[in-house]
Amino acid sequence: NDEVIESEQNKSLDNSSISQNLVRYRINKNHAYFYSRPDSNFRTNAYLILGESIESSLVENGYAYVEYKNQQGKSTIGWILLSDLQWIKFLAIHTKI
Repeated sequence: NDEVIESEQNKSLDNSSISQNLVRYRINKNHAYFYSRPDSNFRTNAYLILGESIESSLVENGYAYVEYKNQQGKSTIGWILLSDLQWIKFLAIHTKI
């Protein structure tokens, strides 16, 4: 059901809260830059390109925390703007008891 998917997507993209659900995203910009903190003042030179797929389990202040490993095995860790990501699906949902 498209309405359910859109509703679930909006929950994961809530910029004002902290989420800890494991979510798969696809990069939807030509260059999605990494930030060292979830803040626009901390942009790095590292970026991912359009169409790459990533996973994140932490969303804060409009950013997703990502660890990306390239084909050579080099890891890049940081925050990517949610607006640079297209939600694909939930992989796991964490709930507090």
